[in-house]
Amino acid sequence: GRAPRLPDLLAELARDLVFRLQLLGLAILIALYALPLVSAEFLTAFSSQWLCVSFMILPVVACLRDPGSLGPSERLFWRILAVSFGSWLAALVTYGAVPDSSWGSAWDITVNVLYLSFYITFLLAIDLRPDVSPASAVSRPDRWLRGLGISAFVVCWMLYAVVVPDALSGDATKRLVMGSVWYVVLDVTIIARLLVTWRAAASGRWRWLYGGLCVASVALLGTDARNVLDAHGLVRVSSPD
Repeated sequence: GRAPRLPDLLAELARDLVFRLQLLGLAILIALYALPLVSAEFLTAFSSQWLCVSFMILPVVACLRDPGSLGPSERLFWRILAVSFGSWLAALVTYGAVPDSSWGSAWDITVNVLYLSFYITFLLAIDLRPDVSPASAVSRPDRWLRGLGISAFVVCWMLYAVVVPDALSGDATKRLVMGSVWYVVLDVTIIARLLVTWRAAASGRWRWLYGGLCVASVALLGTDARNVLDAHGLVRVSSPD
């Protein structure tokens, strides 16, 4: 199908309640940082702990909205994405809520499991391909096998890059590097899968959606790549998220 024109897309966004709430939240954040409304100490603490959380709430809400016109496959797609973004949100809340004095290996495992859930469910949502007709869709047994393959890949890569180094290596820097590389590899996997799906999208609407997810994933890759550089001491990063 023909891709929607940019003015039509912007007009549709302007009518969307979640998008308007996102703009309102952005305006409030700009006011907090631009005007002398709160102390510098509050802004520093908010930036390091809760800023990302404030940006992750509305995507979860947006994915859970159902206008009533969605087909079963698309509804499932958005529900899986809501679980994915919800897992990321839970990881960010954990970072912000648990004080440094109480942080330990159990919290490291908790956060890694939450990010593991984010990556697995994100890849499963992409693989669902709700843009294709039911006749062209992958059969249910094949979908289950592909889902198991995706899950096995992410879990095994996590064991190799995160769990085993944590258990065997006494070098904290090496563990940090391997953990950061785990995220980068999964980011690249998501971007590659989105590019393939974007090229094969069955309509212009889905090309916009897959393209937007790909742009967001590239931004995430940039953040995780920065963390790898930080682990090597090449740049300085103030927080792990």
